[in-house]
Amino acid sequence: MGKTIKRKSMLYKTRVDYDVDSDGKPINDYAMNHVLGCVHGCKYPCYAMESALRFKTVESYKDWCEPKLVDNTLELLERELSPRLKHEVDGSGPYAIHKWIATLEIRGLSDKHRETFKRIAALHMPAGFVVDLENPLSCENGVLRARAWFESYEGSGYCKHSDARRYLALQVKRLKSLTKHICTVNALGYKEPVNRVHLCFTTDPFPYFDNDIVQEMAFSGFGEDVPAQCEIQDMTMAAAELINENGIPVTVLTKGVLPQPVFDLDGPLCLERPGYSKTWDMLHPDNYYGISLVSLSEGFREKWEPYTAPYQKRIASLNGLHESGFKTWVSMEPFPAITARGCARLYGETETANLDAPHSSMSMLIACLEAVSFVDRIVFGRWNYNANMPTDVADVDGWYREASRVVKRFCEERGIECIIKKGTG
Repeated sequence: MGKTIKRKSMLYKTRVDYDVDSDGKPINDYAMNHVLGCVHGCKYPCYAMESALRFKTVESYKDWCEPKLVDNTLELLERELSPRLKHEVDGSGPYAIHKWIATLEIRGLSDKHRETFKRIAALHMPAGFVVDLENPLSCENGVLRARAWFESYEGSGYCKHSDARRYLALQVKRLKSLTKHICTVNALGYKEPVNRVHLCFTTDPFPYFDNDIVQEMAFSGFGEDVPAQCEIQDMTMAAAELINENGIPVTVLTKGVLPQPVFDLDGPLCLERPGYSKTWDMLHPDNYYGISLVSLSEGFREKWEPYTAPYQKRIASLNGLHESGFKTWVSMEPFPAITARGCARLYGETETANLDAPHSSMSMLIACLEAVSFVDRIVFGRWNYNANMPTDVADVDGWYREASRVVKRFCEERGIECIIKKGTG
């Protein structure tokens, strides 16, 4: 059993570059971090670790590499997801129809007054405002929870969360006044809907587990409970399953090995983490599964990402999901301005089949792109936070401008979604 902590909240708002709608606005608007620390110990340096050291939530690099699992993760997610205002869009007709769904809590409504409640809602509430008492979410101890919703056409003025929230609040207040003689009506909340959850920005959801890594970390003086990868991976899969069960897709990013598909003729498709029995059963079709890839040089990885999965293992696990029909992506950030030959020289390697592209300033970048040419999305970003970036190019800013063009062209030729992080090129 590894170290654990408790937190007061789990989901938080974020604005990232790599999930946008048709207008270019971020839609990957929430993230979660269910672990404090990360066993991978990246040395770029890791911005998350630097922040944790600055705010004294960890004491040292060693403390950061001994991750602490948030053991009330699922409890927090259940509490934070349930009262959300849900938003559905039906674009099948000539005009998109927006449906806003809230959860009502109705106390003291007896069976004999239920028909009265329905008549009041039907006759005195605006057309299109529906309270579904036929299919209650729950009914315990005199408290009934039911869905209430209204629909609006594109351009009608109720297509944004802020407008829908005000309208729903007004109608719930009206319904409460009309039915106060037979029950008490309250809305559980009008928090804006969660469109997608990213796992994770300040830790790794699938920390790498390998006996050689365990022995190496033990030799370096880390505690016996490190790594606690199994518990973290189990919690990741349970959390993602709970989020998917609420109809919300997730985006996963790891420097470890992704879980692999399990095909059971007698059951649904699920994911299973390698070597263990934990499965992730509630799979949303819009989930994105990704790896971080900033080199193919194992010498580079051992220097800058010492306890992560080897690059070829990451790529193989990603390709396994791609071949089974899952959406995949790769984060090429922070990508160093270095060539394949420069990597080989800096880290004492002989150029291998993966590094033998014709010598040019883009040789390492092109080799990495070719290795993940099967993915649906590529995100490319520059190396930040460290002036000691390994490089063998003279004009670093110019290199990133050209690299951005190379990535864009590569993606356009293969129909891959391409996102260049702000400030890269």
